[in-house]
Amino acid sequence: AALSASLWPAARFTESLRSWRHFRGAVEVTDSKLSPAHSARENYPSKALRGGPLARARSQQVRSRLPRCKAMASAPSATSSHMPTGGLTLKLDERGESAFVKFFRSMPAKSAENVVRFFDRRDYYTVHGDDAKLIAAEFFKTEAVMKTMRGGLPYVCCSAVNFETFARELILERRCRVEVWAQRSSAAHMWALSRHASPGNLQDFEDVLFSHADMIDNPVVVAVRFKATAGEKRMSVAFADAAARRLGVCEFLDNDAFANLEALLLQVGAKEAIWQRDSSADGRKIADVFARCELAVTEERAATFRDQDLEQDLKRLLGDEFVSSLPALDAKSCLPCLAGLISFLNLLGNDSNAGRFSLEVYDARRFMRLDASASKALNLFPAREDSSRSMSLFGLLNQCKTGMGSRLLSSWLKQPLLDGDEIARR
Repeated sequence: AALSASLWPAARFTESLRSWRHFRGAVEVTDSKLSPAHSARENYPSKALRGGPLARARSQQVRSRLPRCKAMASAPSATSSHMPTGGLTLKLDERGESAFVKFFRSMPAKSAENVVRFFDRRDYYTVHGDDAKLIAAEFFKTEAVMKTMRGGLPYVCCSAVNFETFARELILERRCRVEVWAQRSSAAHMWALSRHASPGNLQDFEDVLFSHADMIDNPVVVAVRFKATAGEKRMSVAFADAAARRLGVCEFLDNDAFANLEALLLQVGAKEAIWQRDSSADGRKIADVFARCELAVTEERAATFRDQDLEQDLKRLLGDEFVSSLPALDAKSCLPCLAGLISFLNLLGNDSNAGRFSLEVYDARRFMRLDASASKALNLFPAREDSSRSMSLFGLLNQCKTGMGSRLLSSWLKQPLLDGDEIARR
């Protein structure tokens, strides 16, 4: 059975044939670019086999799939730099367009420069203004997908599948914050924030992000406070992993370079930090530590860290675990950080969190101390520019079949143990 290489471009033809392993013996490849292993003579060493009934039967099977293969060839490649929008366009009348443009221009200012706003149109999503330019340039790789509303407001439409892809890339890789706005009524100017996510707070996007096994880290957010007295830096840190329903506190002394803080942030796998901005020299150093660890940083007001009702809040979150977690409450300087995390993540707003959380005192001395530079020099985890996952230690070791297993392996690599017995148990 002969298939002409002119049906598809050579690369597409080759890729299709390699996936048809059960038709290998029936397909004769005439393209000289293919390796000899794909030739009909290699697959059919005997003339009797090449002209036999088995070959004819397989040939008929191949021909029956030709229409489907032609359709595959005409479809856009998954690796193409241009992602199709599916011909989506915004369907608003003149009055609706004017009302939306007026609403968009009156929206509250973004809390940070790296916020990207999507508008849920039920069957698809739109982005507008500078966000539209970002999506067109970074994801679609062309300005042809951009259209213009009244008043010169640019916009881009994207399907639900594209939205999931964009959200994953923006939050997990680019450390951006994503907001989704939805209509409160049929009126074009009645919109409200329906859900949002940041690198350390993915609760509203769990259905989009946690269904993928290649997500190797749980979203961990930390709250940091410090006090400089008598030439020493006393650090108070709390962290929360909303996906694993885990809280932790840690207080320690640090040096002028805040090396212990940097090691702790890497050990717990922090993705975002909340704190009260400090313009002092030490505050700038801590901001540099956040930058080296590639954390998204959210500045909160002092009211966020009030801990008057913390004990009551913890009783609700911890349930039966509250009594066993009392030693963690002895770290008094960490309690405002813990209160700040509960407020920032709105843990009390979700009834399913009641009695499901645990609280621990984190002992960073159990693990080898690695800073950001050492972690990158050792190639522990894949970088965005890596052409292959095997270029990192995690990529070589990760043979896990589930996302949960991959995330456990990731946490082990971030926390190298020092005790021999614990190493053997691990």
